[in-house]
Amino acid sequence: MKSNANPYLALGVRPFINCCSVRTMHGGSLMLPQVRAAVAEASRHFVNLDELMEAPEKRLAELTGASGPRLPAAAPPR
Repeated sequence: MKSNANPYLALGVRPFINCCSVRTMHGGSLMLPQVRAAVAEASRHFVNLDELMEAPEKRLAELTGASGPRLPAAAPPR
C-alpha cells in the first residue's frame, strides 16, 4: 500500500463527510496535530504493555491523591 493511500479504502470501507459532530460510531474524531506527533513518536519504541496500561493510573493517583484509580479499557459507546 502506498504511504499516502487511504487505509480505509484499502479495506473496502467507505469514508464519508461527517456532518453529525463527534460520535464513536462515526470513527470518533480527527486527531489534533499534537496527538498525531505523540502517536508517531510512540510508534518508534517498544514498551511492556502491562507497564503502559498502569502508567496513566499511577499518574492520576499522583495528580489527584486518590489511591489506586482504575481506568476502563475503552470508553463505552454512546
